[in-house]
Order: sequence, then C-alpha cells, then structure tokens
Amino acid sequence: MHICTEVAEKLLRIPRLYVVYHWDADGVASAALVLRHLGSRVRGLGVPRIGVYAADAVPLPGSGAALLVLDYGLPGSVYEELARRHGGEVLVIDHHRVAPPSGGGVVYCNPVAVGLGGEEDYPANSVLVYRLLKSPRDPGDRVLAALGVAGDLAPYIDAGRPHPGLRVASELLRGTGISLRELRRVAESIDSCYRLLDEDCLRYAPRRAAEDPAGLVSDERLLGARERAERLVEEAMERAQLLSETGKVLVYFLEMDAYVTSAVGRRLAARNPDKVVVLVHSLPSQGRGTIYARSISHGLSSVADLLRARDVRVAGKTNVLVIEYSGEEYEEPLRILLEAIKVAL
Repeated sequence: MHICTEVAEKLLRIPRLYVVYHWDADGVASAALVLRHLGSRVRGLGVPRIGVYAADAVPLPGSGAALLVLDYGLPGSVYEELARRHGGEVLVIDHHRVAPPSGGGVVYCNPVAVGLGGEEDYPANSVLVYRLLKSPRDPGDRVLAALGVAGDLAPYIDAGRPHPGLRVASELLRGTGISLRELRRVAESIDSCYRLLDEDCLRYAPRRAAEDPAGLVSDERLLGARERAERLVEEAMERAQLLSETGKVLVYFLEMDAYVTSAVGRRLAARNPDKVVVLVHSLPSQGRGTIYARSISHGLSSVADLLRARDVRVAGKTNVLVIEYSGEEYEEPLRILLEAIKVAL
C-alpha cells in the first residue's frame, strides 16, 4: 500500500476534485465512498463513454479541478495521455492487472499493477478506496466496500463457487444487517444502468449510495432499471450463438445494440464453470465490438501477458479479459486470443 501513500495524502489536500468512475457497481461504490468522505470538495461526477476504454472517452473538468479516476482499468500509458489532455493533476485508484505508467504526470495507486497483490487481496476497487479512506467502523462504508466485490465477483456468487474476495466481503458485511446475496442484487441493479446506456442513472447511483448505502436494497429507480435490463439480457442470452467448442474453450457470438457484454459473459461463465467462455459481441450501430473472455476455474493473467507481448491492447483481471475491435474485424484478434489460450492453458 506504500505506493498509494501519495494518492491518499493528495486526496486530503486537493481543494477541488472531479471524479470519473467506471460504469459498473464497483466504480459506483468507489465513487460513493469518495463522496461520503470528500463530498464538499467534489465539483462533479462523470463516467467515461459506456463501453469505450480510451483517454478521449473520459470527461474532463472545466473548473480547474484535479481529475480523480476510479476503477477504469486503463493501461498507464493511456492515463499519461489523459494527463496531457487534461493539463492538470490526474489521480488514479485502480485494481486491474494492467501496465502502470512509466513516466510522470499521473499520481497512481494500483498495487495489482505493480505486483504487490492480486485479486484475492484487492477483489474490488471499492475495497482499495475503503482502505485508503481508513473508516473500518462505519457500517455504511463497509457496505459500499463489499458492494464492489459483489459486482466484480458476481459469477462466483451465482455459481456457488468459493473465492477469497467473497470472504473479504462477508467480513465487511458482518454486523451491517445486509447479506452478500442482497448486495449481489443491488450490484445487478446498478449495472443495469450501463446496460441501458443510461448515464443519468449512473450519475444518480453514487449520490444515492453515498447518502444511504443500506437503502440501495429497495431503491425504486435502480430496481426499475434492473427490471428493464433483465429483459434485454434474457433476449441476449437467447440470441447468443455457440460458434465453437474446443477442449476447455467455448466461443459465442452475439449481435445486439445493447451493452450487455459482461452480463451475458458472466452468465455463460456461471453456466460453464469449468470452461473458458469467449463472447464476441458486435454492436453494429456503433461500428465496433468487444471480445470478452471469462473463466471461473482458469486464471487468464498469462493469456493477457501473451496478448500484450503481441501488442494486443487488452484489459482485465485475473479471470477476465477484454479486447475491443472496430467494425466487423473480430476474426484476427479472436484467432490470436484462442492461440494464446491454447499456449497458456
């Protein structure tokens, strides 16, 4: 955690913060924790363009505020590009397994990126933010820290599989009156906002979470989003086609203009816990797509390393990786991915 000392100190001193957070439950929980502790200095909230991982997808503050980026999972070089675009201070708190920045301009806190821990130590970005803010006695903060875990480790909860991060979440929830299963449903509700491409919902969620973490369980706006998104995901599950099955790898294809990639990938992984599930999701109206790989039983870190060695831009964590592609040109990155899986696993 010593690599995060500078971020922690600056968070206490910087008078104006503009907070940008990943669009999933972990990002929202991380932002809510910042709001609870530093709300008087937060000058705005923003999310990157949903489904896009790039410097130019990040909204920038117009007030001269420092930019705090939470849980976005970009490699360090892209954060350096973002710092040049912003022209001001950029702080990053993250837990994804990515290359850290190599130069200046970014105040960076990511123990996983520099080999000081893994997903079992930092199962969610919200856990890292919670530890930086040092509020172990606050039950609301503990609920929010566990919420990020319930979102990021949903496939393990759904499949009834153990994971060290779930023990972390259960310990955080002790004495709060909220169960991990309840938080799993809350995470699904928050994730529904991005599946519906509803940025207003994503700006609402961290403020609501900061005010009343326990109240998220029955929040009508988020429950309504979950109901609408569930219909989309059910449709997507019906439309997903199995392209191939080779050994331990299942490859699916989905063409659908809704950002349901991770929801479908997680459900397919939970249904096939001993396999590596690869989902090619084409978004035709946006002229792009995503190749999403997830496994409950197999770590994919070595696969990601092989891909980076071939200059493939890949994001992810221990058991999940994501590759973006343009147009309909998914065949070549898919081929390279499958080759890497075969070599690594």
